[in-house]
Amino acid sequence: PVETECYLKIESYQNQQSEFGIIMDVTEEIIDKQRLQRERDYDLLTGLLTRRAFYQKIKVLYQQPEQLKHSVLMMCDLDGLKQFNDTYGHANGDKALKKAAEILYTVKDDKSYVSRLSGDEYALMIYGADSDEILREKIKKVYDYMMQAKIEVFGKDIPVRLSGGYVFYSKYPEALDQLLKKADQALYESKENGRARFTEYK
Repeated sequence: PVETECYLKIESYQNQQSEFGIIMDVTEEIIDKQRLQRERDYDLLTGLLTRRAFYQKIKVLYQQPEQLKHSVLMMCDLDGLKQFNDTYGHANGDKALKKAAEILYTVKDDKSYVSRLSGDEYALMIYGADSDEILREKIKKVYDYMMQAKIEVFGKDIPVRLSGGYVFYSKYPEALDQLLKKADQALYESKENGRARFTEYK
């Protein structure tokens, strides 16, 4: 037992008379690799999956269609980030971005992926449900949490709101890029209709 992580590599050699091994400490090398992988796959600010990692996980999921069952894909934008940054500063804008991640994490379980695609753009994929109604309940849970979400800025509670668009895989069993386009169209409707709402693609 050790107090910190330790990784050892063992290499063995043998000849006609004997066999011997070399044990090497590769802790630093392994931890560096893990750090690089985490920086590649996880957004440093929010801890969510990066775009690349999100797409990769969905790609693997598509190769196992029995895992998809009833699924929903939602695209979201954080409402008014530019105005938020201009009014309260970028540090507080980062707080709003983190809060957006927290909102989407309300349904985080073994059968969902949450990603910060870029800037104030997020994606949520929930899969493996037995019906679309179960997925609707989860989307509503995200919405209800969002409508109560606030961050404290200069001693005041400031609401954090998202606009979202979602599409059900059961209705449109298409490739990820096509689902993203449909979810994005529904997201555009949410923005056109006043923001701070989630719209289903139909």
